Amino acid sequence: GSIIVSYQSEAESEMRRLVEALEGHFGPSTVFHGLRCRAARFWKDEFFDALAKAGVCLVLLSPGFFKSKACKLKFKTACDRMENVIPVILTALPCKLHELEGCDNSCQVELGRRNCIPRPSEGALVHDFDTHVASLIKLVEEYLGQSSAHNGTSVSNKRPAALAAGPGEGMKRLVDTDWVERELELDATSGEGLKLFNYLCVEMGVATEADLTRLSLGEIRHAEGLLRPVPVGKFKEAVQRIRDAVPEHPPREKRPRS
Repeated sequence: GSIIVSYQSEAESEMRRLVEALEGHFGPSTVFHGLRCRAARFWKDEFFDALAKAGVCLVLLSPGFFKSKACKLKFKTACDRMENVIPVILTALPCKLHELEGCDNSCQVELGRRNCIPRPSEGALVHDFDTHVASLIKLVEEYLGQSSAHNGTSVSNKRPAALAAGPGEGMKRLVDTDWVERELELDATSGEGLKLFNYLCVEMGVATEADLTRLSLGEIRHAEGLLRPVPVGKFKEAVQRIRDAVPEHPPREKRPRS
């Protein structure tokens, strides 16, 4: 499998630096990006043909990324067609991810479904380039290896089926938004449900129902504050049901507040 990159032109120099580091590790011409679309060819055809063959898509976030219609189209299409879409906070952002200009509800939900490299609390990739690129390379290696093992050649461009919700069958990932809708009877794509989804997945790094059990009391209270006019205690009760079903959890590491 190969790597495909989506970026906004304001971050071209940072993109080139990252691509150089990736190709220094994975080999020449292993990374496709918009500047490699051939002359006289329609960029959409070139990009989406490469997307269909890629094992990993890196979405390089910069302040103006979602203001670009082309970037939004690439991001949404990659999320729809691929399993391994990694948001990369490439340059410093002026606000939280879901508050970026042009980041509509569907983009917010897709961002909430995925952890970023680096995490928002760690700043931007360019601020500690070598450290964050090393982490990114390790993750890409893992995903490309899974892609090759899956069918011997390239990634399957289908999302995996959601894991079963029962604790004995594996925890259902919050990325499917089902927990917010099932337990709290909220639409996770708008209103209070979207606010909660962004808080849990984007800010707190929650990926599974088990992660919810590691929220502190203060974090639970903050989550409840986002849910008005949902009855106070409903979120806490839903978390408690998971605690009762899965009795033991390792303590969660404290994260620095950004």
